[in-house]
Amino acid sequence: MTYALAGLLLLAPLWAWHIGAGWPPSLRDNGIKTLAAAGVVILATVCWPLAILWGLAIWHWKDPDEVPQPDLHPPIAGVIVIGMIAAVFLLVAAVPVRDLTWLRWAILVAGFGQLAVLGWQASELYRQRHRGYTYHFWRDSLRGSMGNRVVTGGFLAFCFALAPAPLLPVFGLGVLVTNSFTALAGAAVALAIRYPAWALYWAPLIPVALVVCWHWRGHPGDSIAGRRAIWRLVWRSWVEDDWQGRILGRGHWIFARRARWWHAQGLVRDIYSQAHQDGLQFLLEYGALGAFAVLALVALLTQGMAWGDPWTAALAVGLTVSLNQFTLHLPHTGLPVVAAAGVLWGRLG
Repeated sequence: MTYALAGLLLLAPLWAWHIGAGWPPSLRDNGIKTLAAAGVVILATVCWPLAILWGLAIWHWKDPDEVPQPDLHPPIAGVIVIGMIAAVFLLVAAVPVRDLTWLRWAILVAGFGQLAVLGWQASELYRQRHRGYTYHFWRDSLRGSMGNRVVTGGFLAFCFALAPAPLLPVFGLGVLVTNSFTALAGAAVALAIRYPAWALYWAPLIPVALVVCWHWRGHPGDSIAGRRAIWRLVWRSWVEDDWQGRILGRGHWIFARRARWWHAQGLVRDIYSQAHQDGLQFLLEYGALGAFAVLALVALLTQGMAWGDPWTAALAVGLTVSLNQFTLHLPHTGLPVVAAAGVLWGRLG
C-alpha cells in the first residue's frame, strides 16, 4: 500500500490536465486513470506480468470523444477486462488450499448444467424428429446454453480436466456430443497430464473419438481454410504496423474494426467476431510487450505445475483450446482458465 500511495502522489499532479471552469469530465476520467495507474504499482509488487498487461490496458484507454463509435466500442473495455482478469487471478491465488475444493466443484456443477442443457436439446430434437430435420441440423443443434458447440465443448473439456476419475466418462461423453476436434484435443491433453501412467489404456480411445467426431462433424476443411485466412490477415496486420503498434498493440477493439474492413475488401467471406486464435488476437491488441507478459506469466506458473494435478491439466486445456478458438476472450470460458492460473500462482507463495 505504501507503493500505491506513492504512485498516487506522484501521478495525480501530472495527470491533472484540462481542468477549467466547471470541472469538465476529463477531470473525472483522469482521476480514474490515476487510481488505475496506482493499481499498476500495486500489481507490480505482486505479479509483474499482470502489471504490464494492466499498464497496456490503461495506455489504450482513450477519451471517448477521440474514438469512433464509442457507444459500440467503449474505449474503457480493455481496462475493465484486464482489471477483471487481475482481480480474479489474485483473489483465487489468496484462497486457502482447503477451500479450493469449493472452486473446483463450482466449475464442475456449471459443467453439469451444460450437460443437462445438451440432454434437453437432444431429447427435444428426438421428440420433433417427425419434422424432418436434416442431419446437419441435428449435428449443429447440440450447443448447450453458450450458443456455440465448440465453445461448449471447450468448456466441457476444461471440466473434464478437473473431474474426478468416476466422472470422466460423463464429461467425456459431453465433449464427444459437441463434435469438436478442438475440444477433443483439449481432453487428450487433460488425460496426458492427469493420468500419464495409464496412457496404454486411454490412448486407444482417442482415434475412436476422432472417427466418431469425423463421422458426426464431417471434414473440417472449410473451418480450417477460413481460420487460416483470418490468421494470415491478423499476422500481416501486426507485421505491417508501425513500431508502436507492434510493441504496444492497438487496444481491445482493434480486431473487430479490422475484421469489418477485411470483409468489406472481400478478403474474408464472413465478419469474424474473434480471430479463433487467442494468441494472435492478443498480439494485435497488446503487441509484443503484452505477448511477452503472458508468456512470462505462463513460465512463472510452471513452477506450480505438477503431473497428475487437475488444476495444471485445466490450465493446459484452456491454453490448448485457445489455439483454435477464442476461449480467453469470453468471460464464461476465460475466467475459469484465469482461476486455474490463480490456483497455480497461489502455490508459489
